[in-house]
Amino acid sequence: MSKLNIAIVKKNNVDRVVSIEDDIAYDLNAAYLSMSKDKKMDISNSNQLVPDNFEDFIKQGDIAINNSSTAVDWAINNNINDENVKWKLEANSIEAPIINSSKIIMIGDTYKSHAEIGGHVPPTRPGIFFKMSQVVIATDEPIIYLKNYYPQPLKFDTELAVVIGKEGMSIPEDQIQDYIWGYTICNDLTISGVKDLGPRYKCFESSAPIGPWVVHKSQISDPMNLELEFLINGESVQQGNTNKLIFSTESIISEVSMYHKLRPGDIISLGGPGPTTTLKPGDVAEAKIQSIGTLRNPVILEE
Repeated sequence: MSKLNIAIVKKNNVDRVVSIEDDIAYDLNAAYLSMSKDKKMDISNSNQLVPDNFEDFIKQGDIAINNSSTAVDWAINNNINDENVKWKLEANSIEAPIINSSKIIMIGDTYKSHAEIGGHVPPTRPGIFFKMSQVVIATDEPIIYLKNYYPQPLKFDTELAVVIGKEGMSIPEDQIQDYIWGYTICNDLTISGVKDLGPRYKCFESSAPIGPWVVHKSQISDPMNLELEFLINGESVQQGNTNKLIFSTESIISEVSMYHKLRPGDIISLGGPGPTTTLKPGDVAEAKIQSIGTLRNPVILEE
């Protein structure tokens, strides 16, 4: 079964749900429809089995994932060259894997190393803060270094982020796995010299690169043992592993759900090992997580 790197890609000004492999995009709905026609299957409900929009795709859960994997396998094994089914990615065509209603929920100081870097005592409960969907950018989009704060330190963090798959509130820890749909990467950017009243130092334009895609939970064998790395201009400046999280994923998400109803497409970013240096205009930032991929963004100074 093909591993799916599920992304939203702009094609002819229309968002399509695809799987990406080696710069080739496989349109999941179109692949399933073509396969169904080829195998003389009933196509009347193909858009329900593999929805062509991201929100409905998430809501369809395992059904959409299994059907999509089968369709991509069919397209690869049969060397399908229909440009509606697969095509070479155009530059900057990958969108951030969020929907309009997505909440971006951030968790702070979840690694002992991060608390130590910040000079904090590791917390006894997860710290929760938020970023607006407006500040989310996709892979390859520029991180904007705000001119009003330059050259104060712009810091980063490689974070495993959970994508929620169904609605729930006050969810017990032993049920949390039923609510997780998949995993992606978040680069939590911070203007560290501006810790004052309000969220300015955490929630500013382009402060939440997310992507490049989502990997379904069934295709990551152990999300709590993934290598994390951050590179600046190709040089590794941060390493970590999700096995160093102070809190379990279940306890973090359960805590969040005590205060907020979770909905499909919500993002919960689990915190990172802590920044070791700063970004500057002209840098290329890369947040990498094992089994997911690389989230890459150039850094530019606001004009």
